[in-house]
Amino acid sequence: MLIYRYKLILQGGNCSMNNMNYSNDIYGWDKLSKIMFVLGVALIFTKYGIIIGIALVIYSFIRTRSRNINKRTEEMFYYERFEGKVKEYFHNLGSGNFLYNVKSRINSVKQRFNTKKHFLVTKCPNCSQKLRLPKNKGNILVTCPRCLFKFKLRT
Repeated sequence: MLIYRYKLILQGGNCSMNNMNYSNDIYGWDKLSKIMFVLGVALIFTKYGIIIGIALVIYSFIRTRSRNINKRTEEMFYYERFEGKVKEYFHNLGSGNFLYNVKSRINSVKQRFNTKKHFLVTKCPNCSQKLRLPKNKGNILVTCPRCLFKFKLRT
């Protein structure tokens, strides 16, 4: 308040309580208003974003002059939550976890391919248990480890 009063005195203005209360009652510039203003100015200079850019600039000024502080604080909360999610996404994208997941999926696909290349996967006719048998061994007698059912199979 003292800084505002000092500015009014330097400008030769009247230091009344109405002016001081108005400056305390408005919301002012916050992070969301600044980002909307900068984005709006940037969009004004594009070919198709002029209308949206002007709307963002006007809305950022309306937000700074608003007296509904609760609503502006709520908007800022939603923006910060959205910004946190975006930052977390890009942080995970660049971290080792993302690359590790991609590498593990690639290795999993390679392993399945090698398994199909060297082994025959079949089911027991009695209990439907999956069995992995070596390929190219001819006619073999297979015993299911689950139900001990024996059957012949060509691999």
